[in-house]
Amino acid sequence: MAVINDLTWQQLSEALGETGQIFLGEDTLGNIGVLISVSTVNGSVAGNLGSNGVVKFLMRLREAAAEAQISINETQAVGEKLSAFPPSTSNGTVINGAITQTGVIQAAVVVASASEVVGTTI
Repeated sequence: MAVINDLTWQQLSEALGETGQIFLGEDTLGNIGVLISVSTVNGSVAGNLGSNGVVKFLMRLREAAAEAQISINETQAVGEKLSAFPPSTSNGTVINGAITQTGVIQAAVVVASASEVVGTTI
């Protein structure tokens, strides 16, 4: 099998578990592509851009990605597994009804060449 370097939107959608969270749609500018329902992922309505919930949303996406990674890695050889989402950690201490959870995303980022950087010449 080939080395896995990334997840598909379908794999992430399956890990989230509910239909309608990730779908193909059109934004307000007419761009068609993959859209994610913040309200569905968070389990509460995000009625406007002033609504809170960004941290919860990003942590839920990260946790779903970690679950998807476990699923796709089941049949992969050791050197071919995706390792972008190591297990998250928690201090286990409840403060004001919440615990602190830390999750890392390890990604290889393609660096732009000099010709791709605005204002440079080769």
